[in-house]
Amino acid sequence: MRVQHALNYLKVEVNIARKERNQMVLNKTIDATGALIYGGFEFAIDRFTGLLFFLPPGPPIYQGPLRPQEIH
Repeated sequence: MRVQHALNYLKVEVNIARKERNQMVLNKTIDATGALIYGGFEFAIDRFTGLLFFLPPGPPIYQGPLRPQEIH
């Protein structure tokens, strides 16, 4: 019974994560660096490991093209 309860919990968590991911895909903007800008926050995905990195707000850590929201 405990195992079934844990499995059901994991299913719910996975479904929530899928919904959030799908929503993120709908709302995302990818700039020229490949960083993902979502809700004012910026994320970068490591192409080798698939890990998602959160880039804190602040001055850009790269010198590159302007981000889409900075183009008026």
